Amino acid sequence: MKKLVLFILIFAFFFMAREGNPGEALEGASSPLRFSVSAMISPQETFGIYVELVRYLSRRIHREIVLKQRRSYQEVNRLLRYGELDFAWLCTGGYLEARQDFGARVLATPVILGRPLYHAFVIVHRDSSVETLEGLRGKTFAFTDPLSLTGRIYPTYLVARLGSRVEAFFRRFFYTFSHDRAVEAVAHGLADGASVDSHVYEFLLAMKPEVVAQTRIIHVSRPFGAPPMTAGPSLSEPWATKLQEALLKMGKEPKGRRILDRLRVDGFVVPYEDLYEEARRVWDKSGLRLVGP
Repeated sequence: MKKLVLFILIFAFFFMAREGNPGEALEGASSPLRFSVSAMISPQETFGIYVELVRYLSRRIHREIVLKQRRSYQEVNRLLRYGELDFAWLCTGGYLEARQDFGARVLATPVILGRPLYHAFVIVHRDSSVETLEGLRGKTFAFTDPLSLTGRIYPTYLVARLGSRVEAFFRRFFYTFSHDRAVEAVAHGLADGASVDSHVYEFLLAMKPEVVAQTRIIHVSRPFGAPPMTAGPSLSEPWATKLQEALLKMGKEPKGRRILDRLRVDGFVVPYEDLYEEARRVWDKSGLRLVGP
């Protein structure tokens, strides 16, 4: 009997020594991963949720993750490119640039209302007489970010289809650097129109219905691949795999489910091959050159 107990203890010690911390066997486990979120919604609205997301992923992969926020999408892309970030939740336009510029790859795509897709909503004030984009000619327009698909690239594409350029089409335009601020600019009369992320618009409808109620949708785009969780060149394949697995399982765990519910996301999936091709087509036809030096 004593020999059996001794054997069991030795076996358990050996097994524990082999298992250890699941992250210890992977290179770099002692240093934190660096993560950022392109600010589709202004940080004060969502910072707490992203902190929860970082803590959750850290626990799931057994490695510390630090959140590094920046104001513009281009700043986030630049940090990814030069290895100062390991992964980021990019806007779709930012992902397209990162893919072309330095080979960024998608870890997972969010599912929103049952689909890994979203739309651009062109909006005006609810009291505006404007019914089409043509009606915004000579008006003031709020873009979100220079790299935003729904907030800049798509409306530029629409203007190009009308045979014009945004510099000539609009009397004035400016950047808000988040979609919720673009909605607020229209709601408060600072801009006559804007084009915004449908997911953010619906998020605001739940969070700030009194603001959204001051606006009206005049145009809905075709669906685009939703803003993806994206790996930069500095993220090794083993850690990319661990992060991807954690993201894909979030919706099946109570803590992960609570975070997803706060983000109004169903879960994450691996994107199908041509998910981002419609966005790429719009970029090509917009006349914009997105990749900087």
